[in-house]
Amino acid sequence: MLSEDLIEKYDAAITSDKITQLFGQTGFYNTGSWPDGLPSVPENMVAASRELVQRHLDIETPESLESVSAVLDVACGLGATTRRFVAAYPNADVTGINISQRQIDIAADRCPGVRFHRMDAVAMDFPDDSFDRIHCVESAFYFDTRYDFFREALRLIRPDGVVVVSDVLFRAPFGIAMPNSNLGETVESYRETLLGMRFRILRMEDITSRTVVPFSAMAADHTLGYDREMTLYATANYLLVALQPC
Repeated sequence: MLSEDLIEKYDAAITSDKITQLFGQTGFYNTGSWPDGLPSVPENMVAASRELVQRHLDIETPESLESVSAVLDVACGLGATTRRFVAAYPNADVTGINISQRQIDIAADRCPGVRFHRMDAVAMDFPDDSFDRIHCVESAFYFDTRYDFFREALRLIRPDGVVVVSDVLFRAPFGIAMPNSNLGETVESYRETLLGMRFRILRMEDITSRTVVPFSAMAADHTLGYDREMTLYATANYLLVALQPC
């Protein structure tokens, strides 16, 4: 688990005035997925963030949305993603976990009726085969390590369930407390490791051009402290991945 000092720094970042100005009181905190025709300007940040969550849900059919009974939102942040999953899965019990108690408290206020737990994503305290869906929105690269998280996800997902992850492969450190063990990954090594863990890859889509590229342009213009060229250099690939156990 991250040190309390690092957790406090992350809390300060996600609740800062600049982030609140950009995302309002929605609780979102991600790069977003920017469809064709949506200008990369601050006014569209929330719409792009919602679109990223919708990409997670694009694996579903109307029938599967109805049939899912247990959903886990890993690294739920301030609860914006969790609330979207609650709305999407009408018959599911939705659970959120996060490493920060402060963020869990905010998420719980945003999502009444959802069970939230302070928990490390690489050592989750749930029984085997607990969930039909595990979603992790733009967070796995923070976990020490991302593959320890995937092993936990494999343990927790039911045989016909799906794990959906939006994940970023970095060449160089970027942001708060990114483990060195998660740096230098390639799409090929990422794919081979997941296959070796006995996942079936349902989808692996590179969406860098719709996520990091427009976000970095917008964030540089919005004076969020991002250097556009450094952001693009540090980021190798932004992947949307859907997995099933073999």
